[in-house]
Amino acid sequence: MDQRLRTRGIPEEVIRRATPETKDALIRLSDYTPGPMERLDPDVAARIPAYRSAGVALPVFVGEDGHLHVILTQRSSRLSSHGGDTALPGGRFELNDRSIEQTALKPNKTEVARIFSTPLEAFLYHIPPPELERSMHIDADEEHPAQTLTTGTNAPGPTPSVDPKESHWHTVYEVDWLGERLRRHTFWDQRNPIRGLTSEILIRAAMIAFGRAPDFDVFHHMQPTQATMIHHAFVGPQRIAGYRVRPRVQPVQDDPEPTPRL
Repeated sequence: MDQRLRTRGIPEEVIRRATPETKDALIRLSDYTPGPMERLDPDVAARIPAYRSAGVALPVFVGEDGHLHVILTQRSSRLSSHGGDTALPGGRFELNDRSIEQTALKPNKTEVARIFSTPLEAFLYHIPPPELERSMHIDADEEHPAQTLTTGTNAPGPTPSVDPKESHWHTVYEVDWLGERLRRHTFWDQRNPIRGLTSEILIRAAMIAFGRAPDFDVFHHMQPTQATMIHHAFVGPQRIAGYRVRPRVQPVQDDPEPTPRL
């Protein structure tokens, strides 16, 4: 297994520190390619203008505990859009971005209030096991997050309630969107809650890395795939009007007929 990690460019120091489960997770992540149900239809992709695209990175590292951690950011409270939210690094596509990958990887310190990290595996649990709870409060330095990790000084993590069906870490709510029923997840990290699309990305990344489903139901039983939801938003009869998003890049007209506000 170690040789397989070396061929994927994983440094020796990381290999020595990683647990066997973490090594398996690194291999799964490096070998992952989207399946047919996860790929966006090219015709739909062509209907999405650049100024309405966004990209995020999933920066992971192996902590001193041997677990795989993910680095998250807290958006500045001064931002008019989603200020103070937990997010993955990245953002909206900008005029000078050469690719969506560059959008995801470019630094944007003006939008970041702070950086912290948590074990990726925690997003598979309704109530995390004790060994993960102990690893859930490592903070990352803003300048060199992967190299200068230190033990966090925050309060202890959420304590599970007596009822095994309840959790102070993970809660679920459902919303109606364009005629569909969607399930949304919130993870109550005491440093800053993790919710919305960020939580969905982290759940999916953890499923890929550790090769199993979470111990909770991820989707509503009638929930469409992400690709289907994107189709509804940009191509379907209830598509969201293009003028609702203020462009940062000169847009190509993607909504030739005015769509009533819902």
